[in-house]
Amino acid sequence: MSIYAIATRWDHQAFAATMQPFVVLTSLIGAGAVTISTPNSAPVLEPMMWVFTAVGLPAGLIAGNLLHRVVPARIGRLIVILLGIVGALTAIGAGLTAAPTGH
Repeated sequence: MSIYAIATRWDHQAFAATMQPFVVLTSLIGAGAVTISTPNSAPVLEPMMWVFTAVGLPAGLIAGNLLHRVVPARIGRLIVILLGIVGALTAIGAGLTAAPTGH
C-alpha cells in the first residue's frame, strides 16, 4: 500500500486515514480465518499482554494524531517507507530461517 501511495502521490493524511481502518479490518479477518480454520493454532496470551494491546492501540493512534502536527508529511512518508522496508525484510528473513513444517 505504501508503494501505491507513493506512485499515485496519495495525500499523506488521506493515506493514513484510509490505512487505519484497512489494517484493523484485514487483521481481524486474518485472525478470524486462522482461528476458524485451525482453532488450536491461536496463540495464548498472558492477561497483561491483552492489557498492553488494549492500551497500546489507542495510545498509538493518539500519538500519531499528535505527531502529525509537528512531523512534516515528507518525513512521515519517509518513515512509512522505511518501516515498510524493515517489515518486508523481517518477513523475508523469518521465512528463510523458519524450520520446514513437513507439509
